[in-house]
Amino acid sequence: MIKRVIFDIDYTLLKPNYDEEHTFFSKINMNDYFLNHIGEVLDYYEKTHIHYEVNDFLKYLSHYSKTSLDEEFLKCWFQFNTELKEQDVSEAVEILEYLRQQKVEIVALSNWFTTAQRKKLEKVGLIQYFDEVYGGDIYLKPYIESYLTAIGYCAPNECLMIGDNLQVDVIAPSNLGIHGIHYTQSESNHEYPKIKKLTEIKKYF
Repeated sequence: MIKRVIFDIDYTLLKPNYDEEHTFFSKINMNDYFLNHIGEVLDYYEKTHIHYEVNDFLKYLSHYSKTSLDEEFLKCWFQFNTELKEQDVSEAVEILEYLRQQKVEIVALSNWFTTAQRKKLEKVGLIQYFDEVYGGDIYLKPYIESYLTAIGYCAPNECLMIGDNLQVDVIAPSNLGIHGIHYTQSESNHEYPKIKKLTEIKKYF
């Protein structure tokens, strides 16, 4: 019996504005390397750290951008992250309402900062459905600690996780005994459960 459902946020519940960050960074006079490799820079940080720590992260970014960055920069970046284009969240609302009716707990597990992710959910009116929001400043996926935090008091097999990243949202939690569902629009050829619409989660209840 599923007692807790764990959602990834970006590219699962919401469409973030990460593709537009080049414009944001260029206004801060970042160097060309950083502007053209921000995705790789962040990926490397996540692979080599168990969580985001503000001072360490700022030092890391300053090194790659050749720019002195402070907490005000992070604050502006978080604000930029919340400036989502208008998007239809009716499908998300439908499944979250359904899960509430099933009396299960609903949490979010993201690799970005908790504060920024909570603000996104607030902006689109989804935060009310979540019992907890866990970000990368607590623990980063796919470190085991992130999933153990997300399942709370529940046993792994009492939890279900849904996300767009096969490795960190499905395979890693499945290895711990957490049920995983891959949310994808492509014709992925793998053995794990997959859905193209969030409302398909209903069939697991």
